[in-house]
Amino acid sequence: MPLELRHAALLLMSCLPLSGQTPEPERPPEFVADQKADRLYNYYLDAMMDTPAFYSETLTFRITNDIWGGGGGKTPEFYLMAMLHVDKLEIKYPRQGSIYSSIYQYFLDNPTVSVDELNYWPAAIHKRFTFDQCPEIKARILAVEQYVRTSLVTSATYRFTGLHYRVGYTKTGYELSYEVSSEQARPVPELLEIRDIALRCARDLPTVEEVTKAEELRREQEQAEFIKNFKGPLLYSPPPIVLKHGGKSYESAIGTSCWGIGSEVLCDDVFASVTPRDPIVVRRGERVHFEIPEPGRLEEMEFALTRVTDRDIRQREEDKEFTGIIIWEKEIRERPMSEAQRKSITIDKPPGNYILTLHGEWTDYGDAAHGFYLKVQ
Repeated sequence: MPLELRHAALLLMSCLPLSGQTPEPERPPEFVADQKADRLYNYYLDAMMDTPAFYSETLTFRITNDIWGGGGGKTPEFYLMAMLHVDKLEIKYPRQGSIYSSIYQYFLDNPTVSVDELNYWPAAIHKRFTFDQCPEIKARILAVEQYVRTSLVTSATYRFTGLHYRVGYTKTGYELSYEVSSEQARPVPELLEIRDIALRCARDLPTVEEVTKAEELRREQEQAEFIKNFKGPLLYSPPPIVLKHGGKSYESAIGTSCWGIGSEVLCDDVFASVTPRDPIVVRRGERVHFEIPEPGRLEEMEFALTRVTDRDIRQREEDKEFTGIIIWEKEIRERPMSEAQRKSITIDKPPGNYILTLHGEWTDYGDAAHGFYLKVQ
């Protein structure tokens, strides 16, 4: 057999399935895009806020399209959250057609992208504005809320009405109406009117993503300018307070703090008092001295000396990883520290174990809680 024919035969055999195997049919791109869009659209619906009870301070309007009921994702969708008590509106709507059709088109255009690589709103425009920016919508939303609060009766069993603001979402049988249990209360064309007004008001506003990006850029510029002109040391975590006694120096353990330079602030909440594990032995009546970092920026300092026992040690599984410190669950009563006390204090307490806690605030840095473990003899 000529070389060319043998080569062609080998190629053909390599393409044939092995005995007992059925080749996987190649799915058309439209089918694959539909499967991906359907999956992501389910996530999209799950990500929307649950409908609140009628007594909630926040009313949520959801206008969606049922892709399972024959709509094919062609109906425009709209999602409005109206926070009545803070006069803020948040809306999400598709860039074209509907969320589903936009997602479907995206996967057609980007066949290699997986669903897991995208967030819940890959085809939606997200905007946020206030009633001041759209005054004509407030009265309509308040009218809807007034109807909800005065015309619907709560269920004693479940403590909520089962009220839904859904338009065009028919997966579970909802129509253009309020619904309580299985009975429709009345039609709600107001929702469609609210949708149209919100879209009109938001038309020329930047998206949430654009606002966020601009805010991040502004903060970066402010931070760079702040660092450029900052006169103190660049301390990005609270430095310890040093306690001196008996010719030795001891560093504090640092608990709850919010600390940084300029806009770069990191907060850490311990919700307890923290000290080093090893106690400092002090005789009653002896004086201990402090070296407080950046004393010129210290605005105020409070302190407390609180008696403790082993029963006051917090017993949590996650605390075991902190081998060098003790976390205490003990109520403490701090009092202001005078200028003289910030330099030294006398330990005038009966023999026993104590935690010495100090909580200070520093200009341009933040605040931090410090702790020492004392054994008074």
